[in-house]
Amino acid sequence: MAFPPVDLDRLLAELVELPSEGVDDETRALRELLPGVLKTMSDAERPLTLAELTALLRQHPSFLVIARLFWGVSQDRAASLFSQALGARLSWAGLRARVNQDPDGVAQAMAALDLPATMWEQMQRTWTVGDVLNERYRLLRGRAIAGQQRGRQLEDQVRGVLQRTGVPFEYSVTFVGREGQTAKCDFAIPSRDRPKIVIEAKGFEATGSKVTDALGDILKIERARAMHMYFFVVLDGTGWHHRPNDLRNIVQAQNAGRIDMIYTTSRLDELEREVTRIYTAEYGS
Repeated sequence: MAFPPVDLDRLLAELVELPSEGVDDETRALRELLPGVLKTMSDAERPLTLAELTALLRQHPSFLVIARLFWGVSQDRAASLFSQALGARLSWAGLRARVNQDPDGVAQAMAALDLPATMWEQMQRTWTVGDVLNERYRLLRGRAIAGQQRGRQLEDQVRGVLQRTGVPFEYSVTFVGREGQTAKCDFAIPSRDRPKIVIEAKGFEATGSKVTDALGDILKIERARAMHMYFFVVLDGTGWHHRPNDLRNIVQAQNAGRIDMIYTTSRLDELEREVTRIYTAEYGS
């Protein structure tokens, strides 16, 4: 049986929004828990003590979610901050499991992160409709914007290093490498057409797939680089702590000579010296 060709316009006209109330069992459970927790906090008439935090976590492990909402940060960011306070590498799922295993330790981490004071300040505030709308906008847009800004900040630091050296470079380009292969990079020195040095900067606080995507970007550059080229990677951000296998792959690529050097912001002075040395040796100025 031969099937007729699909008409794009007709297909687009048939597409409709898939209904969803955006509520699951966890959301329903949190809604039921929230009034009681807020009353407990209100009745205290002061920031929660360490003992009260521990009691809430023991009785209601989902109190961790409520605390994060008071904090106004993503799951990834909360996991990162708690990991630092607890001295362990934890994903959000791992942190929630930690509440069941060690509520006292998580409560101590909350206190160290000043969460009781933050929650108390929010409880004392009188909220307006404008405040609610601003918060909704921040939560819907803020996570993506924050991630982009962190990446740009690292790129800006690298750009500042290159500007200090005085070497010519092009920013955010597709360069031409081995046998005409191309790849995108953050910096090509002196130009994209025949670069001597390519630099890729990757900064993350998140712990999700974007870190793995960064690995893919780096490996694309590694495959396209020509024999005469130097390839430097600049990494930073605590998100890498939560993706050790991705970071290990990058380190292994450097150990095998496919990446010349990996720098962090604490060693950008070394990057500056190396770029200056290579450019001077190649171009004489």
